[in-house]
Amino acid sequence: MEGQIQVVGVDSSQEAVQLMEKGVFKGIVVQKAFKMGYLGVTETVRMLQGKPYDENVNSGCQLVTPENMYSSEIEKLIFPFNTIKQTL
Repeated sequence: MEGQIQVVGVDSSQEAVQLMEKGVFKGIVVQKAFKMGYLGVTETVRMLQGKPYDENVNSGCQLVTPENMYSSEIEKLIFPFNTIKQTL
């Protein structure tokens, strides 16, 4: 069925990136983990302060494709721990 069925993965892993490099995956939908954490902490602080807060927050996601996977912004999403090491 190669070439007939297009596969898109969800969330990033080394295996998913390798499958995309090989052409098995046509894309990967990844969460914006840093934004998710930031918004989670922000809304928790608002709640603890007694301020209005959002119970459901959309932190977004990104479609990663072979064409954009090695741009600097996308690399931060699919290799988040490599990004942390580089900034320390």
